[in-house]
Amino acid sequence: MLQANPAAVGARNRNNLTPLHFALGCTTVEINAPAKTILELLDVFPEAARVKNACAELPLHIAVAKRAPLEVLSRLVDIYPGACIECNCWGSLPLHVGLVNNLQWAEIRLLVEAAPETVGELDEDGKTPVRSSPHLAHDDAWLSKLVSAENCLRTR
Repeated sequence: MLQANPAAVGARNRNNLTPLHFALGCTTVEINAPAKTILELLDVFPEAARVKNACAELPLHIAVAKRAPLEVLSRLVDIYPGACIECNCWGSLPLHVGLVNNLQWAEIRLLVEAAPETVGELDEDGKTPVRSSPHLAHDDAWLSKLVSAENCLRTR
């Protein structure tokens, strides 16, 4: 399909959704496309990584919400590292979204390493990513890693 109509990869609907948003599953519970397809979309139209939908979500917000594979998250961060510090319309950074959706440590680490300052950022409810995650209350290892990162940032 990409070869037959390469211009379509940059198209947007009335909600500013690109094919990348749909492939990542912006309107479904799970990712709609295999990682290979998502990576191909990014190869053909990397600018899509910078397109916010009507809720100010970048593809990175959607990818972390859907627990996309690490290779997809890595490519999104490589293409647009600034996505890590962009809030959606609910005031959440990709790190907030990832923790709420129980991303694995490797994926969270990618986000933290790309933008360490986000560990201490507040969402619209006044919570840091550490405090916004319902999963961290039951996982001392995760909690100590993120709290340590948060505390290191405060002492700089």
